[in-house]
Amino acid sequence: MRTGPNIAFVVAFIECSNQTVRDHENERMQIIQATLGFAERIVADFDYSVFRKAA
Repeated sequence: MRTGPNIAFVVAFIECSNQTVRDHENERMQIIQATLGFAERIVADFDYSVFRKAA
């Protein structure tokens, strides 16, 4: 049995010159936003410094 929150790291980008890619991105975001457990904690401004290699 699964326990704990849904966690996913999704990096999304917008390709202005390609309508098919833009449509796909919009569809993906709609799915994420409609999925309970994911929609509640979408982060608009992620701190990417957590991925820096420790010295």
